[in-house]
Amino acid sequence: MNGQSDTVLLLQKLRDNDQLAFAQIVRHFTPELANSAYKFTKDKDGAKDLLQDLFTDLWERREHLSITTSLQSYLHVSLKHRFLRKVMRSNLNDKALNYLGNRMEQMQASFLEAIEVSEMQDTIAKIVKLLPMPMQKIFLLRGEDYSIKEIAEALGLAEQTVKTYNMQLKRRIKEAILKQYPDVSHSLSLAVLLSLSII
Repeated sequence: MNGQSDTVLLLQKLRDNDQLAFAQIVRHFTPELANSAYKFTKDKDGAKDLLQDLFTDLWERREHLSITTSLQSYLHVSLKHRFLRKVMRSNLNDKALNYLGNRMEQMQASFLEAIEVSEMQDTIAKIVKLLPMPMQKIFLLRGEDYSIKEIAEALGLAEQTVKTYNMQLKRRIKEAILKQYPDVSHSLSLAVLLSLSII
């Protein structure tokens, strides 16, 4: 493709059920989208499935496409949102435990000198499991370094709602840590929250 005009023409052909135009779009954008999909999933098969679902959806919705950005931007944003929805459909409890395990391993030993890592992990896992589902999802997505705005878009919530949930999430975890470990300093509890990427 030589420019935006070529993309606009291809999109029009796509809306008119032109399979050759669709094949050209797939061929042109697959390399960079495949790289992005792999960065999201960290798995070749998962990336392949994500990409296939993206293009299948593009073809099925071709007659009703409304793209206000470039086709490249549209496909990348769609890919990211599709990955987020896939995360939401997965087993949140299992993902939370795996995520907690990885985060705890990354924490410096000095932060946890008074606490067994496994005990802290179990405590936070129990807290997360008792949270309302929106908070569980926000907890996981914050851990994946998604912004408040991206989380709001993925969950269909207002940004202010996500901010409020995130503040409540931080407060509940901090209170539970201090209740479970009354001798822990506030600086240590803040270090734990920082390690979980929810501050």
